[in-house]
Amino acid sequence: GNTGGAARRANFVFLATFRLLEQLLDYGYRSGIDTTLFLTPVHVVFVDLWYHLASENVWRETHRRIAELNEHLAQQYHRAPFPLWGFGAQPGVVDEPIPRQRDIDSAWFNDGVHFRPKTAGAIRDTLFGNRPGFGTALSSSNINAYLNEIDSLRKQFVEGDTTFTTKFRQAYQPTDD
Repeated sequence: GNTGGAARRANFVFLATFRLLEQLLDYGYRSGIDTTLFLTPVHVVFVDLWYHLASENVWRETHRRIAELNEHLAQQYHRAPFPLWGFGAQPGVVDEPIPRQRDIDSAWFNDGVHFRPKTAGAIRDTLFGNRPGFGTALSSSNINAYLNEIDSLRKQFVEGDTTFTTKFRQAYQPTDD
C-alpha cells in the first residue's frame, strides 16, 4: 500500500473533494434541483491498481460515504434521496479483455478509465429509463453487495490474466517521498 507523504496528500485531496461534493449535493437538495448521481465505470484492472496504490478500504469507504451522504442530506431536507447509480459491476464491460488498438471499436473503454461512446450511451439510456439491466441503483443498504460484485469481477480478471496484471502493477509502482 501507499505510505508516507503521498498517502497524507491523497487523504487531504479526498477530504477536500468530498467536502465539495457535500456542498454541491446540499445546494441541490436545498434548491429543489432534480439530480441523478452516478458512479462511472472503470476497468477492474484500475480497481486492482487502486487497491495496490492506496487501499481497498479507502476505495470501499469512498463509495459508502457517497451513498450515506446522499441519504443523510435527503433526510435533512425531508426529500427522497437523489437516484444514485453505479456502473462498475457490469460484467462484460468493466472486465472486458484489454483491447488491442485494432479491436478498439468493439471495446467499452479507450484505456480502462475513459469509456467509449457506446458506454456513455448505455449509461444515458439507463439514467433515462430506457435500458433495464445495465447498471445498479445504489443505496447504503446495497452498496456493499455492489462493491463485492466489482471485487469478484476484479479477482476473476486478475486470476485470468496474471501476466498482464503483474506487468501493469509493476508499471505503476508508487514512489516514496
